[in-house]
Amino acid sequence: MLEAIDNIAKQKLNRYEVVIITSKRARKLNAKLRKQQEQQNLFEEAPVKNGVLRVTSIALKELAEGALEFEKPDNQN
Repeated sequence: MLEAIDNIAKQKLNRYEVVIITSKRARKLNAKLRKQQEQQNLFEEAPVKNGVLRVTSIALKELAEGALEFEKPDNQN
């Protein structure tokens, strides 16, 4: 996980951008997982367990790897 944080720091994003981008992706991952669980009639409270990454960790890893596409707004001063 520390390696992912180092990679994110190299992307020159501020911490607020990282939080917003990561939280949006985590919500999408969670919604997708919940939908899959509903289709399979699985109703587990925690979507991830036994050492498998949580959705927020997955989103951070994707951001660090450059797998997420996002658009930075222009600074309007």
